[in-house]
Order: sequence, then structure tokens, then C-alpha cells
Amino acid sequence: PSIIPMNDEYALKAIKNICVDKYNYNVCYAYTIRVYDYDEKLDYVSGLMDIETTNMTNLSYMTFSESDTYNPDNCLELDNKYYCKVVNPTHMGTGTNLPLGDSYDVAGKTETKIILLIWLTNLNERQNEIDIGRFNATITMQAGNGGKIQGSIANALVIEEGGNSNG
Repeated sequence: PSIIPMNDEYALKAIKNICVDKYNYNVCYAYTIRVYDYDEKLDYVSGLMDIETTNMTNLSYMTFSESDTYNPDNCLELDNKYYCKVVNPTHMGTGTNLPLGDSYDVAGKTETKIILLIWLTNLNERQNEIDIGRFNATITMQAGNGGKIQGSIANALVIEEGGNSNG
């Protein structure tokens, strides 16, 4: 899929606009991580991401989790639920053991959802040589009782020419 690089400070605005900018260019990808069917006595789950990239050096991410309160400066509304920032915009760096948040309180819940947002950080210069490629991420969710579950996401990105990621 085609994507244009985006300034990190526009990440919240981008997800609120379903990852499309005002010129109708794709600027990000959002993935829902749904953790369910766990022991209801469990207090928390936590998550890490390992990402492998091929010819992609400027990937960034942030995460959101369900919340009872809404603040327009750090939350979005999706499917009549509020999701607020847990991890602010973060460059992926080496891509190992990237936190998806400290931990998520699941006491008394039957499921929890985390939204993972991934985009190319805009360098304000041509990025085709360094950011047209693939990524494959492994998400590991760990339960407070020591149990683990893993899943993966993958995508191939092509930078669209002529895009403007300024909102």
C-alpha cells in the first residue's frame, strides 16, 4: 500500500481521520490488538513489540487503550468507546522490546483492546531510498500470571509522490 511520511505531531489527528490526510493520502496504519478469553481473576496484561524491517529506517508508533474519560488532546472515539494515548509518538529504533504501554488493568473485564498506530516519520526530504520496504512485527502480550500470547502484523509500504503530510 502507498503511504506518505507524516510529521509525528499529527499522529493523533491522523488516526481521528482514519489515517488519511486532507488530500486523501494514506499517512498511517492502525491495528487493533484484542486480548480476550483470559482468567477473569487476572489483574493486568502488558505488551511488547519486536519489529523487523527491510529498507525502512523511519518507522514510528504510538498506542491507545480504552478509557472511561475523554480528553480531546490525547484521546479518540471509536465504536462508541474512548481510546487514549498510552505511548506517545516513538521512533522504533532497533525495533526490539518496544513497549505497548506499562500495563493494562483488566480486572473484572472480559477483554481489552489496544490500538497500535504505525507511520513513517517525515524527514522533509526525499525518503524513497530509505523508506520503501516491508515490516513484520511480533506482538507479545503477557498476562499478570505469566501466560503469554503472540501475534504478528506485516505490511509493505510504497511512498506516494506529491503528498503533503501537514494535516
